[in-house]
Amino acid sequence: MTGPVQGEHTAAGPVAPSAVTDPLARLDLCDFEQMLGGDTVRPIRQGAITFGRPLAYEIGLDVFPPAFRDLRDARRWRYVRLVLPFALEARAQRQEFVDVTIRLRRAGPEAFGLDLEPPLPIGPGGLPAVLGAVPIPLNLPAAPGEPVLAGSIAVEVNGYGSDSVGWSLRDADGGPLADGSYVVAAVLRMPPTATTVSGELSALASLRWPYLGSMQLSRPRTRYPEQFSTPIILLEADGTPTSAATVPNRTGPSAIGTGTTRLCLAADAEAYSSRDVHGQLALQRRFVEVLDTAAQYAGLDRGLWQWQEQGDGQLVLLPLGLDEPRAVADLLRELAVALRHLNRDLRDDARLRLRLAIHTGLVYPAHNGYAGDAVIHVSRLLDSAPLRTALREAAGADLAVAVSAVVYDEIVRHEPRDLRANRFRPVTVEIPSKKFRADAWIAVADEYA
Repeated sequence: MTGPVQGEHTAAGPVAPSAVTDPLARLDLCDFEQMLGGDTVRPIRQGAITFGRPLAYEIGLDVFPPAFRDLRDARRWRYVRLVLPFALEARAQRQEFVDVTIRLRRAGPEAFGLDLEPPLPIGPGGLPAVLGAVPIPLNLPAAPGEPVLAGSIAVEVNGYGSDSVGWSLRDADGGPLADGSYVVAAVLRMPPTATTVSGELSALASLRWPYLGSMQLSRPRTRYPEQFSTPIILLEADGTPTSAATVPNRTGPSAIGTGTTRLCLAADAEAYSSRDVHGQLALQRRFVEVLDTAAQYAGLDRGLWQWQEQGDGQLVLLPLGLDEPRAVADLLRELAVALRHLNRDLRDDARLRLRLAIHTGLVYPAHNGYAGDAVIHVSRLLDSAPLRTALREAAGADLAVAVSAVVYDEIVRHEPRDLRANRFRPVTVEIPSKKFRADAWIAVADEYA
């Protein structure tokens, strides 16, 4: 189900309240301009998108086709309909939206998209050969109070059977998308213990406007994804809805997500606390710009990263399905280059110098970030004395890297993209107060870049 809310931008149909009555976040849609010298990127606001607070409610198996209900494991899961309202706003009166793409990434692979509305036909009795490869035709009731929607919007959907789903909207007749409220929806398969849906929302749009007798076109996007967590309105045994708040609290990974093996990066800036507030603000801005630039030139989509911000640092989970050796080698090279360009015209006391740690292991989405031994391990490497000493003693370097033994053995040792393993030296990281001891390998940027 998708389209603008009737009554606001369509002539026919009953008047309905705006879909965005409870805003989650208002995000700028920006183009990004490379500044002179190529070492910084400046966002240019072109419009805005307001995400409403998502609505999630459980649906019963009765809405699925009989062939689906008869599957052996169909009753092992919880099925949830997630409704996502949003509103578009152009920067200037003469600007108009050509299309918009909404992307939903969940905080782990515990939820999978079975159906994205509007569903596509798959034949008279047709279930997909591989569950989730194409949508399943459902007989879905609307949520109570859900806006009545117009049918003048053409939609392409993608992400069936994955933990990342998306909708691309455009006017069915080739006209502009009107500013105002829209709604998209998905049916998710989730573990039976799930009581919340968490994820990240981002958007990419096309805008056009007349200028000097021609049409200018831009492709603005949200700079960072917006994280959300919403409770599921659950069904009782008799099929009546109940608030998820009445469900007993569960602890442990099963209540908050399924652990997945992820490549974890932790980064931290040197000498952050010794700067005044203006220096701290400048450092944080440069830190984000350097990561954006390095990811771009390494061919990595920063919009697919999951991260936990920490002021002068970040914990980053790279997406599943990467060519990890290539990604590590390219990212380290581009980080070194981006830092070198940024720092070349700065005073020594204003330089951005980074420590970076890399590890791989099981990570669990948690209520306030991420949990698991892999997160702890990479954080310990980042804060270790050998890594701090390596950066401090290499006065001309801007980046010092520590990789865990498993990353060295599985990635660095094979020297992808000229990442020279012999430039890494082995160290032992010991933190007795944390009962932590691990082998690692350390290098500084001027030794491998």
